[in-house]
Amino acid sequence: MDKIISLGGIATRIARKFEKYPEYSIFKIDTEDSKEKDYLRVEARSSPEEYENDPPKFKNFLKNVKGEILFVVSGASICSGASLLILEYLHKKCDINILYVQPDVSLSSDTKRLQERTVFNVLQQYSRSGLFKKMYLVSNEELDPLAQDASILNYYDSLNEVIASSFHMINVFDHSDSITDTFSDPLEVSRLCTIGLFNPEDDSEKSFFPLDIIREIRYYYGIPAEKLEKEVTLHRKIVDQMKTRAQQDKNRKVSYGIFSTNYDYICGYALYYSSAIQGDTQKK
Repeated sequence: MDKIISLGGIATRIARKFEKYPEYSIFKIDTEDSKEKDYLRVEARSSPEEYENDPPKFKNFLKNVKGEILFVVSGASICSGASLLILEYLHKKCDINILYVQPDVSLSSDTKRLQERTVFNVLQQYSRSGLFKKMYLVSNEELDPLAQDASILNYYDSLNEVIASSFHMINVFDHSDSITDTFSDPLEVSRLCTIGLFNPEDDSEKSFFPLDIIREIRYYYGIPAEKLEKEVTLHRKIVDQMKTRAQQDKNRKVSYGIFSTNYDYICGYALYYSSAIQGDTQKK
């Protein structure tokens, strides 16, 4: 997917992190003033319902958007109330993937929590029904350990960088030839996903959302070309890692792909699939 559409401040700050990658065309919709290219400012409203009852004029802004897209949104943004109207318009001409960012709303007002939960659940239901191709779930609370060394000013910027860079790398691998892989098409019903970081060196991993009832995990190994050529035990180590994971839950399919990179270190990413509607992580 080479087109990204963001709605709201949280989503737009993540979308900006994709701008350093030339592969993407990015369209941002938010209430703040900006002179950015491909940016649509919509009027700030006091509730999501106001966006439903009096929709912003977005059709001309998105008229040339076609093909497969990634729609980035968070239910914590009030203008997420326009999500379904925008998605209904895009569905007529696009294959839609959702990147949903769930903030920590545990200290927010009841109204804010209800708003977030409503958007979260509605988009999941539409995704599971097949209206959208995939819905990728990301929880800022789950990502918190990855930003422990960030200052207050850089905290969310660090989280957004992790989200964008990880998603981008998986996208790159999915559009690259592997050295070898055991991938197959995910189950049609497994449309709810999350991504994660995987460290092949110490065999640790960290998902970006506490996904319930994981049906499948795909592991992506990014390995320097020189290491691929010279380290003779590497393939056996990878196979052993994957066999161990497969044995941990025999109802869960495990697959992997090995990709050559220009980095001087091994990197790893994971993609987790579920067919189950996910609950409120704030209560977990």
